[in-house]
Amino acid sequence: RQLQLGPGHLQRKQHAGLQQQQQQQHNQTPVLHVGEQVQVTCVRLGTGGVGVCLWGASRLVLLIQGALPGELLTACITAVKKGYAEGVKLATITPHHSAVEARCSHFGTCGGCTLQSLQYMSQLQHKVEYVQQLFVRIGKLSADDVAAARKEPAAALPELQYRYRNKIQLAFSTKVWRKTTNSDSDDSCGSAAGSTGEAVHQGRVVDGWGLGFYLPGSNSVVMPLQECHLVRPEANQVITAVRQVCQQVGLLPYDPSKGQGLLRHLIIRSASGAPSSTAVAAAASSDGFTSSSSSSNNAADGSGSTAKMQLMAIIVTTEACKSESLQPVADWLIAHCSGLVSVVHSMQTATTAASNGGPENPESFDSSIVLPSSTRQSITGRQRQTAGQRRSREQTSTSRSGAQALRLSSTKILAGVPYLTEQLCGLMFHISPHSFFQTNTYQAQNLYEQVIEAVRAYGNANNATVLDLYCGTGTIALCLARYCEQVQGFDVSASAIADARANADRNGISNAQYVCGDLNQVAEKGLLGRAEVVVVDPARAGLARSVVGYLLNCGAKRV
Repeated sequence: RQLQLGPGHLQRKQHAGLQQQQQQQHNQTPVLHVGEQVQVTCVRLGTGGVGVCLWGASRLVLLIQGALPGELLTACITAVKKGYAEGVKLATITPHHSAVEARCSHFGTCGGCTLQSLQYMSQLQHKVEYVQQLFVRIGKLSADDVAAARKEPAAALPELQYRYRNKIQLAFSTKVWRKTTNSDSDDSCGSAAGSTGEAVHQGRVVDGWGLGFYLPGSNSVVMPLQECHLVRPEANQVITAVRQVCQQVGLLPYDPSKGQGLLRHLIIRSASGAPSSTAVAAAASSDGFTSSSSSSNNAADGSGSTAKMQLMAIIVTTEACKSESLQPVADWLIAHCSGLVSVVHSMQTATTAASNGGPENPESFDSSIVLPSSTRQSITGRQRQTAGQRRSREQTSTSRSGAQALRLSSTKILAGVPYLTEQLCGLMFHISPHSFFQTNTYQAQNLYEQVIEAVRAYGNANNATVLDLYCGTGTIALCLARYCEQVQGFDVSASAIADARANADRNGISNAQYVCGDLNQVAEKGLLGRAEVVVVDPARAGLARSVVGYLLNCGAKRV
């Protein structure tokens, strides 16, 4: 009878049997629950440094904050989603072979340096592997082609593996995270102590006066910052001084639930300062480049003969705050903080303040639960776009909170100068309070040298028109200007474009033009024109679809 019914019937019957078997296996698979402890091995790193682990016979994907590849660990489940789960590390059973003790006392709670418990060179290696996986898994390129294009990581000098950031953004809040001991919490997962690379801290939320980073998973609760090892000691001193003087004069953080208070954010920016005329002449005579090591050493210690370190403090408030209220604060800070050359007052629009820090339902924030860390993401001062792409499970779990992209209604200089001065690739750049500039100055020079090398590889570069899309303050375009006939930069930020034009004039560059506009609209209207070489450096949302369409049809020889 089977033969009479034909092979199709047999295939359908086999398929039905397979489906039934798979369903039985699925029904037998243990179900994870929030608060449950599991033992897993991390197989690789995902977006934002989250550890990707596989659990059970079903190989369910677990995204574990604080887990390192090759590490056997105990984790607490914090969320169960369709097809995957999230958690935090409780204790290390078998550590990663390159595990180290984290330097920062905030590690694990802050969420900003998720790989601090891993040796620096090992961090770079895992990041390279992660990027390669993206090209193969998402970009659908062959593994051999990706491996052939690989270059060795641009490792920072030992003295610049910390203290390298030239910008830090903090938040004021009346909701403050306080660290507690195990006995203070009844959380079922608890908190394992003493393990290498431990990434879990217990705590609770209290009412108070807070200045620090947003706690991962929240847009209103802050972790009070004692010290950040990514910025210079002088920047940490300014943060401490702002906290003290604002409290002394009675200025309060904004409380969105009550509509009271004035203080919203604090941004500290730094720059190496203007070099002497001798240094500028030396840079100009060496094909426009300064030594990466010499410039970085000067930036690192701030005491070199060629430049003097500069700091800018930007206090962001609600629109109800008058600049006169902050003037005594600004005057005191300028007088007492070493290296501080500018204090700025910016007002955040009321609609943005409400959306970024609206009333948080106390029932939705359980202070007894250990929250997973996440990477703060900001597009401050850069081209704002709608991503439009489907986000992966890892992206979803690691980008839910963090530094907010600010929408400002006004900015006023309260004390000092209106900009910072930075030297990069032999050029001088003025950086206004909210203009984008690469946050790692030393590595920015390495990055730009790679861009210049790629552009010069185009055989006719000297006669080429080069477009710099998402140009910011014009740094890439100005570095390329000497190697091409004309360069045009585009960016949505009016202040960044103003800086770019001023920087071109300041450096005597006449073949660079800048246009302010939304690139999505500019590309849709066909206003970008043709170019032999195009450089794109978009914000984290990536390229707008219209820009992708332009790149495919513009006839550029190199992108």
